[in-house]
Amino acid sequence: MSSIEQQIREASTRNAELLRTLAETDYAQPSLKEQIILIDDLQKQIEKNNKNLQLYDTQRKAELKDHEKYRDSHFRRFLYKATGNKDKFAEKASKEEKEYYDVLQKQHETTVLNNGLKEQHDEAKRVRGELETAVELHKHSQLELDSLYNSIFAGETPRFPEEDALERESDNTLQRYHDVRTKLEEELRVLKLVNQAQGKVREALQHMDDARSASRMDMFGFDGIADAMERSALTKADIAYHDARNFAERANFDDLPAVNINHGHIMRDVIFDNIFTDMQFHEEIKRAQNEMEKFGSFIKQKLTASQEKKKSIEVELKQAEKDLETARINLQAERMKLFEQVAKGAP
Repeated sequence: MSSIEQQIREASTRNAELLRTLAETDYAQPSLKEQIILIDDLQKQIEKNNKNLQLYDTQRKAELKDHEKYRDSHFRRFLYKATGNKDKFAEKASKEEKEYYDVLQKQHETTVLNNGLKEQHDEAKRVRGELETAVELHKHSQLELDSLYNSIFAGETPRFPEEDALERESDNTLQRYHDVRTKLEEELRVLKLVNQAQGKVREALQHMDDARSASRMDMFGFDGIADAMERSALTKADIAYHDARNFAERANFDDLPAVNINHGHIMRDVIFDNIFTDMQFHEEIKRAQNEMEKFGSFIKQKLTASQEKKKSIEVELKQAEKDLETARINLQAERMKLFEQVAKGAP
């Protein structure tokens, strides 16, 4: 038995194992590329929010001082009242209170959002570690397979032009597979973000509906508890909306409809509370609810488009996988045929 024939027999089992490992880990490199992009995106979002939190904290402290001047100053209230400017005092106190609670609300929303981003960031890094392991396995397997074949077919082999052509075809189909796989990973990322956005839209709409119900109670005279329920529901709706918008922006949608949720404030609910102000704010809630529904319709359209694109790319990927598998099988068959020819002494 010639040395080449012996090499073929000895290498056949290991060759099959390496080909199987390569097929199982072909996904790793394009998936890792997208995962790194995701981690970088999340890190930038977290850093941006951290800067905003520092700014909001500074603003909150300043607004709190102004708010407390009017909230706790009996003398200031007396002076306004004594000079016939009681309404001006109430207006000024309401303005300072609103500015303080607006900053407080932004700080709370950003904190909640950032906590969610940090959890996603930790999970993304865990997945990256798994992908890096798979990539290393793929690289080592490919190096070993190359070494195995190079021990027999080192470099160009003019005597075997068909083997050279099939090897180039295999390399090209592998690159094609990676390109399509990268497109699919990107669309899966977008689809996940849009699904998350839609979930937050549903949550926001539910809170808006709760706020509208509480507003009806407020108009019917259930002032105290209805005001608290209304404000709580609007706050939750606003947080859910900003979460949804964040997910959509990370999916690179830059034409998002705007939603403005008016929270109201304590001065309206307590000092100026009457059926007319209640009716006006009820209309405000309806307006915000309509804007949220339009935002939800936009997200739904994007979700449908992403789902259709994903299906199309999956069909393309299946074909790329078949082409790659066929190219590798053909190359392997040609090499085995040449091994047999060499072993038999054929020209």
